[in-house]
Amino acid sequence: MEKLRQDRYRQKCTFILEKLNEVFLNPKNETELYASLYCMQVSIEAATDLAAMLVKDLGLDVGDDYHNFETLQRKGI
Repeated sequence: MEKLRQDRYRQKCTFILEKLNEVFLNPKNETELYASLYCMQVSIEAATDLAAMLVKDLGLDVGDDYHNFETLQRKGI
């Protein structure tokens, strides 16, 4: 795998971890709640991007999120 692609994987993983660390475990108000929900949403979107990247890099057909996760599951990943 080329260096740029590896860097992209690393960036996505770092982004996910950073956003999950911003989640308020006990939000004190509506703003903190919505901020937490947003951080979780963008983390999930980044994780689905990672799944699609991996499916593509394995030379398999990329589909919707469910297809990609099922493809990786069949491969034992």
